Amino acid sequence: MRLARFMKVITDSSTQPTLKFLITGATGFVSQCVAASALERGFTVAQVSKPWGDIVSQIRLEKPDVIFHGAGSASVAHSITDPVADREASVGTWSRLLEAVTLSGVKPLILFPSSAAVYGNPSSLPVHESAPRNPISPYGEHKVMCEDLAESYRKSQGLDIVVFRLFSLFGAGQKRLLVRELFERAVSPQDEVVLQGTGYETRDYLSQDDFGHAVVDFARHRLECGAKWKLPDVLNLASGVETSVRDIAELIVNRLEFRKPVVCHGQTRPGDPGRWVADVSAFRALCPDWSPLPLETSLTQTLASWVAEEGKS
Repeated sequence: MRLARFMKVITDSSTQPTLKFLITGATGFVSQCVAASALERGFTVAQVSKPWGDIVSQIRLEKPDVIFHGAGSASVAHSITDPVADREASVGTWSRLLEAVTLSGVKPLILFPSSAAVYGNPSSLPVHESAPRNPISPYGEHKVMCEDLAESYRKSQGLDIVVFRLFSLFGAGQKRLLVRELFERAVSPQDEVVLQGTGYETRDYLSQDDFGHAVVDFARHRLECGAKWKLPDVLNLASGVETSVRDIAELIVNRLEFRKPVVCHGQTRPGDPGRWVADVSAFRALCPDWSPLPLETSLTQTLASWVAEEGKS
């Protein structure tokens, strides 16, 4: 099969790119966030979708400065109903990419989006990168396996790999997960916005734009500084602000100007942690110019995009 079938190269002709990104999982939410941010800064982006084809040849051809591995699983619930498929989507694709990079002879900076799910229910907050990994779902267990693979390839093959532990991302490009689900409940004909949990569960929310900018700025800083910049193994990537599920539900309802009560059923779902908020001091020390927008601002922008989409449908 021809290489063009598997790869789409996007460039901005108005600038001279100084970085080349290769991004797997091109149709996925996190991959699209990183691609959009890289293009916004005038960098070159090669995106790889399913099926992968000859990924070794693609890496040799593109010679990317950065590989962002966005392919993989993204659902705790699915990992519980089908853990075998989740392991293949997560650990299997990551293993094949690492082996392909090794065989290619190219030495890019490799960025892997792991998850706060590796922490499970942390014993103290905010949770630091050094906290014990104690996953409570197959999804989290598989992310631990991926992190261990990263460590193995760092040591055995000398690959430059950084693991980002993501917490709760949201944005206009998202069509699933909690914030989107709350929006859909708010605009539905139902008289209430129903939460299955207690409402006191907390998360650390980061918008898609702030996430994409963080990843691209990190890659740029690393490659500009070279060996002078000590490469961390793992970094939390989040806002560092704790918000309850009830609070964000009520914020959504208020921003949409609906008069709907938020009702909590008090149930817990398997694999869901009680509280999450990240210690992001390590990332901020490396990228001091990065500063995410306040949740209220980025959420309002996201809701405006979704409302506009609803009006067109």
